[in-house]
Amino acid sequence: MAENGGHIGEVRVGTFLTETGDMRISNNWWLSEFVKSGDELCRALESDIVDPIGWSMSMCKTVSRVIAAAYQLPIIENAVDAVDDEDIDAISREEWRQVYERVSKAFRERTCYWTFLQSDSDEDRVAGKGELVSGSLGDDLADIYDALKPILSVWRRQPELLNDSLVNSIRDSFEATWWIDASAALRILHRIGFGIKGPL
Repeated sequence: MAENGGHIGEVRVGTFLTETGDMRISNNWWLSEFVKSGDELCRALESDIVDPIGWSMSMCKTVSRVIAAAYQLPIIENAVDAVDDEDIDAISREEWRQVYERVSKAFRERTCYWTFLQSDSDEDRVAGKGELVSGSLGDDLADIYDALKPILSVWRRQPELLNDSLVNSIRDSFEATWWIDASAALRILHRIGFGIKGPL
């Protein structure tokens, strides 16, 4: 069984042992769920959107699963496996554009929204200062695809490369960047799927 770490949601993979006492990342349920739900998300973004409302509802569930699993990804202390960038092929600009245009075409004007961007200044953040900026569901989902697709492609091709450092890298990138895209996308998908009117 897993042993929780010092913070909520942190699971230390070292507590997952095989019968021989060796650590195996694959024993972590949340990592398996992350890979499975992330793969479903990528495949959905690679397919034509025939029913935008139904697609939105389905994507709400998938994005929620990806977010939940990402928050529970194990923290692997003293990781010794090196991440080899040569094993991870970034998606092309054309692949990113195809996802962006597929989503934008399906939802048209509903793909755009406004969001409040906080200032980088600590003083301004405390005062609640910032600016109103525009966002795009197509841009958010394409960025998530950009973050997930290369990692998942490696996992399908060579699962043994899903090593300690790579798992840490996935968790770090989620915490630093694409959690913003995922949370924004989920908000818009929810409003579209449930037919919530008014400004986005």
